Amino acid sequence: MAQKGAFLRAAETAEADPHGAFRSAVQGNGGTDWTAQALAFLLSCGLLEQRGGSLRAAEGVPPETLRLFAGFLDRFAPRIAFAPLADCPVHVCTAMPGPLPEGWRREALQPFVTQLACGGQGLDRHRAVLGCLGELAERLSLIAQGPEDPLVLERQGEDDGDLLAGAFLQFSAAQEKELANRVPALAAVWEGERIGWNRLSRRRMRVTSAFSHETALIPAFAVLLGEGRNAGIPQLPLAPALGSTLGAAVWTDRETAARRAVLELAERDAAGIWWHNRLGITPLPWAQAREFLPKICADWLSARARVTHFLYLPVDFSLHVIAAVSHGEDGKSGVIGVAGGLEAGAVLQSAIGELVQGEFALELAGRRSASGKKGGTVSALQSYAARDVRQDLRMKAPAVSAARALEREFSWQEFEASLRAQKVRIWLADCSRAETGLACVKAISPDLCSWLPRFGNPRLFTAPVRWGLRPGPADEGAFAGRLYPF
Repeated sequence: MAQKGAFLRAAETAEADPHGAFRSAVQGNGGTDWTAQALAFLLSCGLLEQRGGSLRAAEGVPPETLRLFAGFLDRFAPRIAFAPLADCPVHVCTAMPGPLPEGWRREALQPFVTQLACGGQGLDRHRAVLGCLGELAERLSLIAQGPEDPLVLERQGEDDGDLLAGAFLQFSAAQEKELANRVPALAAVWEGERIGWNRLSRRRMRVTSAFSHETALIPAFAVLLGEGRNAGIPQLPLAPALGSTLGAAVWTDRETAARRAVLELAERDAAGIWWHNRLGITPLPWAQAREFLPKICADWLSARARVTHFLYLPVDFSLHVIAAVSHGEDGKSGVIGVAGGLEAGAVLQSAIGELVQGEFALELAGRRSASGKKGGTVSALQSYAARDVRQDLRMKAPAVSAARALEREFSWQEFEASLRAQKVRIWLADCSRAETGLACVKAISPDLCSWLPRFGNPRLFTAPVRWGLRPGPADEGAFAGRLYPF
């Protein structure tokens, strides 16, 4: 990895002197010119591309975006590696932060090191890298920085608008009762039938409505990872940690980050309802899906041994949500990749990227198991891989409905209006950290579901009935064993 500051200098050099940047990159590997090494590295990652005798930012990567991500590389020195996927048109890369610095950051990050392994994928190499770095920046931004965290404030008076954390955490009454029986700090704030989450701490974050200028406060542990330590609940029996990265997004500007965060929230709502309820399928015919894929990608999917299906998930809002599912000839070794967005072609390609990344993770899990090593997600991935995914997802059942026209591209205004029409409440927390140099926004909602094993949202049970996909609400007990492993 190049010397600190070298990546930003490399990005600036490529913008100001493309020909000089090319000459430097050619002789950069193995030398002592740190800027030249950084140029060569950015070229190998696809963030820079060669055009004749010059180096410039890759097509689709604005110079400002390159500079901001170059600064992130300088500050965190992540270790980036590409997955060796033979003949696969999808690029998959992984990243881990470099050596943790001394001080608060080491103390804050150490408990989450295993969760900081990030992945990115895309049909272009640079998209995989930006996705991977964005995910890493997102997680670094969401980790609580201790008692003096600049994102957190102290609630001063009872007049401050205080959102109830329980509505956002979405544990059911039965789950909260079990939690209170196990965790003394939660038992201490038990209020007869439910946990009084807001009584655990006065530490708050200010959030803004996604649809207006209204602001409110919410307990910081409902947003940040690891903030539970400051509320006497460092870890809960349900889920690995109280917080999650669900609904969070990073980009070079706050507005784009916020939109990405809200889209992810809506995507996971559809995926969670579908997954937990095992709803009937709406398959996308291969011929129809092929029209929206680059030929190299479609040909690769057709030629490989694994069988691939595309499913259109039921959704209440003006967006497309698609699941890509693959398995072996016997239906086992199943993997699922889900994506959502406003334009079906991009969603389909993203779902394939998520699928390929999941397949690679399953392959790594098998290698670890064979070598005797233990990994955090090995058991969940391999346990699900032992099932016949066709039966588990009811893929052999008759189609329940026709897919929404893939040609329909929704606007952001249509999507937002569809949320408003159903009175969905969404709040935005600005989690941007100066040290990452990137905007981070986390979207939270008391009304939307997710694939997390939390069953307190009535929508998880009522939406399938309203859609005509279940005769009556499911039983919470049926959901408990359906942990989403991907």
